[in-house]
Amino acid sequence: MSPLQAFLRKIAETNRIIYRLCTLDVEKTREDAANKLVEAIGQQYEVLGNKKSKKPEKQKAARLMGYLIQVLTGLLSDVAVDQILQKWKRVEKLAEAEYGKAGQGSGEVARTTPTA
Repeated sequence: MSPLQAFLRKIAETNRIIYRLCTLDVEKTREDAANKLVEAIGQQYEVLGNKKSKKPEKQKAARLMGYLIQVLTGLLSDVAVDQILQKWKRVEKLAEAEYGKAGQGSGEVARTTPTA
């Protein structure tokens, strides 16, 4: 394969990756990831509750369970932040519709009636 062919192949591969990222359903992907994490946490909980599990196995399960819970907490807090930002954008749009557009980020509201 010539260097030009290798370069063109890399460009084609990059375009496929970009396309996949652009068409990614973020909410569905987050939900799938959260479900997989909850399932994995449940599996580790079963190991901890199993009386036949040895101490090293339980320690490993407890560490893994703690890590998985941290990841799940981070994932869910990102969802909460996204929801807050979406609501804030709606509030801004309503404020713009009601009061007009003021200075960017100034905290001022444009006056709709002239002052005397």
